[in-house]
Amino acid sequence: MEVSVLSFADYAQEVGGKLTIVGIFDEINSTELPCVHSFYIVGRFKLSAGEDLFKVMSIRGHYEGEDKDLFPPIDGNAENLEISKGKRATLNFILNFNNLQFEKEGTYLIEIKTDNGFSSIMPLKVNLLKQ
Repeated sequence: MEVSVLSFADYAQEVGGKLTIVGIFDEINSTELPCVHSFYIVGRFKLSAGEDLFKVMSIRGHYEGEDKDLFPPIDGNAENLEISKGKRATLNFILNFNNLQFEKEGTYLIEIKTDNGFSSIMPLKVNLLKQ
């Protein structure tokens, strides 16, 4: 499985298999803490002909070095997706996080794992701007 896109964005949508992504970032700047921010996580996976699609994707978020969840864990099921044998397949996903609260400055880690062995950690840095 090849990952061609995995990012935080201000906005994302999929229409007819095409992804529209606006405002890719990896830092949030705020003048006060805690702060509330809305964003999307956007991904595009490409599978080779004959490659098995994962059945479950899990997404977790937490502050670096701590076990407290940033949001409730998300477990997605892809069992019902059909891929034609002998053809390359593309799977897009978009997760919308509305009004997520960040308690303190530092690095938050978003972990994405699938049951076919894919694993990635996306760091998201929250900065307190001095006034």
